[in-house]
Amino acid sequence: MERLQGAFEKRNVRPLALAVSPLRDLKEWLDDIEESQGVRPSFPVISDQSLNISTRYGMLHPRSNNVTTVRSVFIIDPRGRIRLKIDYPPSIGRNFDEILRAIDALQTTYRYPVLTPADWQPGDNAIISPKLSDSDSKALFPDQEEAILPYLKYTPLP
Repeated sequence: MERLQGAFEKRNVRPLALAVSPLRDLKEWLDDIEESQGVRPSFPVISDQSLNISTRYGMLHPRSNNVTTVRSVFIIDPRGRIRLKIDYPPSIGRNFDEILRAIDALQTTYRYPVLTPADWQPGDNAIISPKLSDSDSKALFPDQEEAILPYLKYTPLP
């Protein structure tokens, strides 16, 4: 994730990591990352040994006898609202390409009254929000394509 720091900064996103390990174990883990990956994370890493945060955010594995966190990714907007949550089982690493794509999609839908379809990438056409009237939609998106269905209108973004 450290190697993607520039990609996060470009999007004005500040990563944060949380673990239920004690501080000593976290320090050893960060040392291991530096030794094995050649880079030390510069983003904050929080120790939640009390399980306070993990419990409130539903990050503890419900069927585990010990303290096992679900590998969760939260995208939280500037107002503190959770906009996206992705959970991964412990055996699967996170897909940071998808996380960056989701951030791009969320930021695009904040800027414009559009929806992003499956597999959308920055630069792809988006779907005009069906909540917009035809006249507003044409004023905001003059280059929109012919409607496939009344509620399904694709447009390049301005």
